[in-house]
Amino acid sequence: EYLTHTPTRQAPRPPGRGAEPTPRVLPPATAADPDRRFGSAAEMSEQLWGVLREIHSLRLSREQPQPSTLFAPTSALLDSSLGRIPDLERWLDGDPRPLLASGLPHPDQVPPGLPVPFPDAADPGAALLGVPTDSGPRRLIEQLHAFPRPSAEIRLRTCRAHLELGEREAAARELATAVELIGSAARYDWRLSWHRALLRLADGAVADARREFDEVYSALPGEYAPKLALGYCAEHLGDHEAAKRFYEAVWQRNRSQGSAAFGLARLRLAAGDRGGAVDILGGVPKVSRHYDAARIAIVRVLSGRLGHPDALPTAEDLAEVRTRLPRLYLDEGRESGPARDRLTAESLEVTLDWAERQSGAGERRGGPAGHARSRRWGRKGRAAAASEAPRSGTESPSLVYGEWEDESALRAELELTLRRLARQADSPEALGALIDHANAIRPVTRV
Repeated sequence: EYLTHTPTRQAPRPPGRGAEPTPRVLPPATAADPDRRFGSAAEMSEQLWGVLREIHSLRLSREQPQPSTLFAPTSALLDSSLGRIPDLERWLDGDPRPLLASGLPHPDQVPPGLPVPFPDAADPGAALLGVPTDSGPRRLIEQLHAFPRPSAEIRLRTCRAHLELGEREAAARELATAVELIGSAARYDWRLSWHRALLRLADGAVADARREFDEVYSALPGEYAPKLALGYCAEHLGDHEAAKRFYEAVWQRNRSQGSAAFGLARLRLAAGDRGGAVDILGGVPKVSRHYDAARIAIVRVLSGRLGHPDALPTAEDLAEVRTRLPRLYLDEGRESGPARDRLTAESLEVTLDWAERQSGAGERRGGPAGHARSRRWGRKGRAAAASEAPRSGTESPSLVYGEWEDESALRAELELTLRRLARQADSPEALGALIDHANAIRPVTRV
C-alpha cells in the first residue's frame, strides 16, 4: 500500500537521445527467438556500457569516449566542401558572387565516409582482411577474388570496394553472395543491414537507407556508427531535429568525431547561425584527424555568403578570418602555395564585396562622394571601431582592412592573388579567364 500511494521522484531524463537508446537494449536482451538475442552476455554488456556513456555525456556535457570493437574508424569526412580548399573552377563557373555551399555530401559519396565494420573473427577471410594494404579498390577486388575459400566477409569487403568505384550492380551481387554464405542467420545479421543501407545510399534512396540503419541501431544501441549514419539520413531528408539529436549523441560522447561536428555545423548554417557553426567546428580537438579540415571550414564559414549574395559576414567575422587564415596548415606547411592562394582569394573577394557595400551605404547616407575604388578609410583601433559602429549604423572598416590602408590597397592585394591563381590554370581558356578577372579587380590608377 505504501508503494502504491507514495509518490516517487523521477530522475531527470537526459537531453537529446539520452533517453532513447535504453529501450533499444531490451528487445535483443529478451527476445523469445534466440537468434534475435545478443550473442553473449559480453555483447550485451558492451552495448549497455555504450548507452550509459552516451547518457552521461549528454547529461553532463562531458566526453565519454571509448573505441568501438565492432567498427573501425575512417579517415574520410562526411563533408563535401566546407573543410576543403575551393577548386579553381570556383572562379571559372561564371558566378561572380557564389554562396557558401552547405557541405552536405551526395548520398553516393557517403559510404566511404562511414565507419567500417570489423570482420567476424570466425570468418575464413578475417585474417586476410586484417592485413593492411595500399591497393586501390580495383586491385583489391582482384586480390580478394583470388581467395580460395568461401568467405562472407571477403564478399562484404568487395561489395564496399565496388561502391567506391561507383559499381552499384557489382556491389549488389557481392552482397547477395554474402547472404547465401551466411545462410539462415542472414536475416539477423546487422552487417547485412549495414551493407544494404550502403547500397540504398548508392541508389540515392535515403529513406530506405534510413530504415536499414535503424535496424543496425536497434541491434547495436551503444555504437557511434549507426547514429552517425542516421544523422546524415535525417539531415538529407530535411528532418533537422532528428539529425541534431543523432549528431549530438556522437559529438558529445567523443569530440574527435569530426563528421558529427560537421553535421551539426551544417545544421547551424541552415538556420543562419554562422557563429554557432564556428563554435561547433572550433571544438574539434587537435588530436582529431579532422582538425585541419575543421579549421579550414571555420575560415570559409566566417567569410562566406550564407543563403543569399547579400548575406555577408560582419566586420568582426572578416577580421577573424585575417587572424585565422595565416595560421592554417596548408600546402604541406609552406607559407605560400596554391591552396593558400585559393582560400585567400575567396576571402578577399567577400571582403571587397563588404567594402563596396559599405562605401555605397555611406554615400546613400550623405557621406563624402567618390568612386568606390578610391575611397579611403581612416585607421582606428578595434575598440574604437566597435564603439563607433552602433552610432553610425554601419560596421567600422578598420576591423576589416587591418594592414590594407583602404579599398584600393585591398583591390591590389586581390589582383595579385588572382594572378597567382592564373598560374594554376590547366588550359589557355582558364588562364585567360583568371587574368581577365584580375584585370577587372585592379584598382583605378591616376594618369
